[in-house]
Amino acid sequence: MKKLLLFISGVLLATGSYGQVTIAETDFDNPGLVYTETPATYNTSGDVWAIVPDFASNITSGNPGMFWGMRDIDNSNGGGPFDHTLDFNSIDITAYVNVVASFHYNVVAYDSGDTLAYELTFDGTPQGRMPLIEGGTGGVSSNDWDTLSVSIPNTVSNVSLRIIARQNGGSDYAGVDNIKFDGAPAGAGCNI
Repeated sequence: MKKLLLFISGVLLATGSYGQVTIAETDFDNPGLVYTETPATYNTSGDVWAIVPDFASNITSGNPGMFWGMRDIDNSNGGGPFDHTLDFNSIDITAYVNVVASFHYNVVAYDSGDTLAYELTFDGTPQGRMPLIEGGTGGVSSNDWDTLSVSIPNTVSNVSLRIIARQNGGSDYAGVDNIKFDGAPAGAGCNI
């Protein structure tokens, strides 16, 4: 048993998870990390770019409860054939090390031309758009609620997140939830 505990302790230290705390977060059920949506929210005639509880049997509740939902965002009810974005305010991470940005996403039946992507910005410099789901023939889906986690270099002082979506069609759905930045207080433990 003693060897097992030493092994687990070593794994925790080696992965840098020792002392992780939540720096900032939002889960769309409770106010938290400040964000701006572009365009403004809408939920009209089945076209959705807004906080929702579910999409019937296609995407059930977030993790837990409400989530940011997307359906047929190339529309004339507030959307269009352009990128829709959620821009989360920059947060100061100078007091932390081993920072990880993460969020949950769920995509159902994205076909050709549909995309869900993200972009991190470090100290005011965008790091480039990274695709999560690129639609394709027959529709591409995630594995229910998947999680993306990205390590932020310890040299970064401020970080922000942008989620980017483009989608056309009433039978295609997506959602994002649980946007979080976790890190270890600097000087409080492992600084890998």
